[in-house]
This record gives sequence, C-alpha cells and structure tokens, in this order.
Amino acid sequence: MARPGSSCLREDSGEDIGRSPEVSEVYSREKIEIVPCNLCQSEQWKTILAKFGLSIVRCRRCGLVYASPRLIESELRKRYGAAYFFGEYLPVFRADAFSYSLDVIKDHYSLHLSILGKYFLPGKRLLDIGCGAGFFLKAAELAGWSVAGTETSEAASDYARAVTKVKVFYGKLEEIRLAPESFDAVTMLDILEHLPDPMGTLKEVHRVLKKGGILIVNTPDYQSLSRVFLGKGWAVLSPVEHLFYFNEKTLRRALEQAGFRVIGLRNLLIFIPEYTHRRRSIRASLWRSVIKRLEKTRLVEDIHRYEHFDLVFAGDDEASNPLVAEIHHKLKKRIYRKAKAWLRGDHLVAVCQKD
Repeated sequence: MARPGSSCLREDSGEDIGRSPEVSEVYSREKIEIVPCNLCQSEQWKTILAKFGLSIVRCRRCGLVYASPRLIESELRKRYGAAYFFGEYLPVFRADAFSYSLDVIKDHYSLHLSILGKYFLPGKRLLDIGCGAGFFLKAAELAGWSVAGTETSEAASDYARAVTKVKVFYGKLEEIRLAPESFDAVTMLDILEHLPDPMGTLKEVHRVLKKGGILIVNTPDYQSLSRVFLGKGWAVLSPVEHLFYFNEKTLRRALEQAGFRVIGLRNLLIFIPEYTHRRRSIRASLWRSVIKRLEKTRLVEDIHRYEHFDLVFAGDDEASNPLVAEIHHKLKKRIYRKAKAWLRGDHLVAVCQKD
C-alpha cells in the first residue's frame, strides 16, 4: 500500500534534515541492511544525501538512485499499519472507515482509466499491485474490468474487501504465486518506489501477465523540478519509505530488463507543492507561488493535453491514425521537446506490453 503524496515524517518531527547523521545514531544495526543496486547488482555507489538517519545513494555503474543502508522489510511494514491507513491514506481520497467517493477516485485516476479504456474488452482481467483500499480497482470494475489486487497491509486489504468490496490477495505478489498468464492488464500505481525488490516484482508481473498484456506504472521522477527547488525538503526523498528513485533512463531499463516492451514513457507536468517536509520554510512558500503561476499558463495547459493524449494513444501508428500524427506534429515539435528539457513534473508514467 502506498499513498500518493504521502509523507513519512513531518516538518515538526524533531529531525534536522539538513544534517547528515550517522545511521548507527538513529537505528540499531539489526534493523538496517546495506543492499546492492537492484538493476545491475553493483556494490559501488556514491552517497547523495543522508536523511532521517538513512542514506540515499547513486549506483556508480548504472545510475539508479536508492536507499542504502535501509530499514529491513519487517521494519518497513510497521509503517503501514492501521494508524497510517485510517489517519493518512484514506483522507487523501476524502474517505473514512465506512465510505468513499467514486467521483474523487475517478478524478484521481482519470489518466490511468483512460489508458486502460483503450485496451478494454468485456471479460478482461486486471490486477493492481499494492492496491491499498481498492479504490482504483473499484473504478476499473465499474468500467467493466474483472478486477483483483494484492496488498501487504492487513488494514487496507480488510477495508478493500469489506467496504470497497473488491477481490484482494493478502501478501506480496511473489509469495501469492498466481497462475501464469492469468491477467490481461496489471497496474503498479505509486508502489514501485516502495518495493524492497522492484526487479523481482516486475519479473513476477511479467509471468502473470498474458502475452500482449499491458502494464501501467506510476512512480515519482527523481529528476523533478520539485527536487531541484526544494532540495532535501522534498518529501519524495524519504528513505524510511521510498527505497528507489527512478528517472526515465533507469525506469526504462528496469522495465526492459524484466522483459517488457516500453510503448510509452512520460514525465507528467504535475506538481504537489505542499509535498515537502519543510512546509513553513521560505523555499517551500516560494515554490508554491511559482507553481500557482505556472499552472495558469497556456504552455502548461498544452503540455498537460499532449501528455494525456500521448500516453492514451501510446504505440499507435501515426500512418494509420491521422489524429495521432497531427497532435504529435503540432505539440511535440513545437512545445514538448523544448519545455520538458527543464520543466519536469513530479511523476513518471510508463505503458508497457508483454510481447
């Protein structure tokens, strides 16, 4: 379970995030582990920063950014108990212990539902990894999909079954051992960065996905302008819960290494300016002001329209779809290539296929 826009520690947590504390000062050695690069298995890295008593490093061989040392898996799971689920996760969707809003859910997942809509035929099966309360599954079910999810939080999986009323497998995907090629589509929305072994999970997704099946991945973009502007205060930089930090290059490599063909990979020009561990800082206040101005510009509106269109129609042949060719010609050449060299939002979305 992962909450979009979640923040593990607050500004008033007592931690000075400008420091670089020694890990041993915060966590006992039996609660942490040093891990190699999940992409290339290299054990050569460069430390980028220390935060909340843990380190974020960059692999010297392939460039993957990840947490190491990090909390062991049993410690990580303690983060996602009932208090987190009811106190932090549900409020994002304006839900409570007994009810939720379908309109809020559909709006939150509008892009992902649009992408799935392109591949829908009656009877097709969808699996959502780390499905949380099952909200995305419910929206997809109402769109006609036969749905199921996996979830490692007991509170979340219980809620999904009892309140959202969707099918959920409790546990890690790799441990559940679903039948091979049993799903037509798989979604991994705001979960990849939380996984202890993303490559292992992606390979298992490949196994349970049918040939020709679609995988949709949503994860924070390490190259976001928010990171540049907010620095250590950017809440995505939280090694107590976010174990991996992908950019377009490393995400593409992970997906291809797991056996997928990437047919669409885009940075979304969407910012969450309040997503910082230092909400009251001058830098955070200035960033909120900058975002408000940006979102009112015609440039940003055009880029939003292009990104949505490009992901929904990912893989379509321009020769057979004149509309695709027209939009690509007008927007990609004129706006997208130049603007996105520096104007990068907080999220990456990838659309992949199993050949």
